[in-house]
Amino acid sequence: MIILLSHPISMVNPAYGNPTKTLDWKQTKSIPKGDSCNSYSIVIENHIGTHVDAPAHFFEGGRKIAEYEPAYWHFKNVQIIDVALEEGQLLSKIEIEHEVKADIEILLLRSGWSKKRGELSYSNCNPGILPEVATWLRTDYPNVRCLGMDWISVSSYMHRDIGRQAHCAFLNPDEHGEPILLLEDMFIPLDNYKLVEVLVAPFMIDCIDSAPVTVYGIRRDSDDDKKEDS
Repeated sequence: MIILLSHPISMVNPAYGNPTKTLDWKQTKSIPKGDSCNSYSIVIENHIGTHVDAPAHFFEGGRKIAEYEPAYWHFKNVQIIDVALEEGQLLSKIEIEHEVKADIEILLLRSGWSKKRGELSYSNCNPGILPEVATWLRTDYPNVRCLGMDWISVSSYMHRDIGRQAHCAFLNPDEHGEPILLLEDMFIPLDNYKLVEVLVAPFMIDCIDSAPVTVYGIRRDSDDDKKEDS
């Protein structure tokens, strides 16, 4: 079964530090007004909605989103780890170090914070991740290409200085092997299932650092696991 792991972009979207970031749009062609088709002009910041941070977000000369090959975005070794995080809590290495599996390509952190999406706390009191997690993953798990989370940013709005350090630790192109790209503001359902593959489809705009994405997961339900084991 294919499931959606991203939030659709709406007229009003939560953003980092702002729970009501609006989408600017206007209709440029209208069938009811006599045009042959409908068409729209849309203006949106590239870090709104489910999006991916690439190295150029923090590093001049770092790779931009359109510089990644299509195969980069296809992940065949997927792991979801459940983490219980309070407002402003910073995830440390010790909380997940015994759970990460070898050879994974994408690690998804599921906290349940998606339930708060649209509330002030989702944008202003979100949890974050310590820089040590980036250094550890990049050093010990070189196959990991992306880290995804179901909250607004790797940077807690309550700890912005540490958040900038965390972004840099994940995205720095000159340290600890290849950067780990960041999938922020994801939707990761709380259902009992196993993801066997993930496909990330970013806006491929060659002049920008990062981009909104649509993320698809191929899931296997727990019942399917039981059938395979029988």
